[in-house]
Amino acid sequence: MCFFVSLVLATILVTVGFFVLVAAGKSEGALAKFGRILAIWLFVLAVVPPAGSAYAAFSGKCPVAKALKGKMYDHRGAWRQKMHEHWEERIRQHIEEMHGDK
Repeated sequence: MCFFVSLVLATILVTVGFFVLVAAGKSEGALAKFGRILAIWLFVLAVVPPAGSAYAAFSGKCPVAKALKGKMYDHRGAWRQKMHEHWEERIRQHIEEMHGDK
């Protein structure tokens, strides 16, 4: 999950770097050189979030996965079973309320 979240930031950085590179190609002199350097720097920075999140995901230190695991999953990752039990209990309570009023 961490890796996919970081791809959004990397996509934004690559897109901005591309537009900076296009703008640098239309300019002249020192501004063109500065634009090319800035675009290359943005492309290098775009590699950092996916690399860091891949490390976090493979080492088990991903905060997004930990947050989701605490809320939706039990120790086996069986979130469907937990949801089934939750709705089964709610339906049972609703039926008891309906029959208790008669």
